[in-house]
Amino acid sequence: MPGLRNIIKSLWVLRCPIACVLSAVLGELGGLFCKKRRWPEWWDWELEFTPHLLKRMEDREFNEVDIRTILEHARSHRRNIVDGRWLIETHHNEHPWEVIVEPDVVSKLLVLITAYPVWEN
Repeated sequence: MPGLRNIIKSLWVLRCPIACVLSAVLGELGGLFCKKRRWPEWWDWELEFTPHLLKRMEDREFNEVDIRTILEHARSHRRNIVDGRWLIETHHNEHPWEVIVEPDVVSKLLVLITAYPVWEN
């Protein structure tokens, strides 16, 4: 698909948003043309698991490997209603999930508060 690559590159040079959509849909150029959303510094910190999260992991039948994978699939983040906490939108087993985190600036740890599936009405 060299011709398609050139079309996408041309659209990108013109700052056309369709280039981003095409490259994502076709999987051809991945993130080469599309800027990934900037994540805060704390996103790369070591994880700390709260007792509450450990209980939820048991209740909701996921483990440490699962939560790390869930975080790798994160799509976006926004401030949570609790000051200092963030809501991470992601997915697990092809279903939307949310993870609540709280960066510990002093220890440079990303504290995982809870994680849960999002049930659509």
